[in-house]
Amino acid sequence: MSTAVLSVVKAQAVAQQYPLSIVIGADTVVELDGVMMGKPKDEAQAREMLTALSDKTHTVHTGIALCCRGEVRYAVVYNPFIEDLFAAEKGCGATLNGRPIYVSDHDAAHAICMCGSTIYDRSYTDRSFAIMRWLYDHTLDFRRFGSAELDICQVAAGRIEIFFECRLSPWDFAAGSLILQEAGGSLTRLDGSAIDPREPGSVWATNGKCHEMYRELP
Repeated sequence: MSTAVLSVVKAQAVAQQYPLSIVIGADTVVELDGVMMGKPKDEAQAREMLTALSDKTHTVHTGIALCCRGEVRYAVVYNPFIEDLFAAEKGCGATLNGRPIYVSDHDAAHAICMCGSTIYDRSYTDRSFAIMRWLYDHTLDFRRFGSAELDICQVAAGRIEIFFECRLSPWDFAAGSLILQEAGGSLTRLDGSAIDPREPGSVWATNGKCHEMYRELP
């Protein structure tokens, strides 16, 4: 079965479980009650964001975030290759395969960075690589996997300290944002402003100790 078909099947399953929700995936907007749904009509309406088995960047994973009134309340991110299941509930901490996880306390000199290259909008290319170079000069090392949601979870699990990307869609970061924050990390836009999980934009995700580095980014 293709990943596109799996995406729709998964989205429909979530829609049945949460009939008042709006399900949005990386490749599709799901039809609920015969109406093609986009953004919620008002903030009181719950919203599901489904990363939904997208293989656009050669990764396959699932991320689900339940948002209400602009706040992520529940989140799950699953990596089927190594069976990592990240989960979080607002105010209750974050877990990996049922065990609590926390960010590291490494400073910038000992930090491992990951990034996305915003390949779907080349207008961000110059800044993406400028930030990569700046971080390469100011941290310990760099990695590149290809899934923003999983990269943010790596920060949450204390495996790395910094992740950034110049532009992401909400379904690329909504679930990871709650998991990271519940693990003790910080997540903002690249300019330090607050994240709205309903809106696309840049993402700067860190262990907290490295977060103020955003002030010096090119």
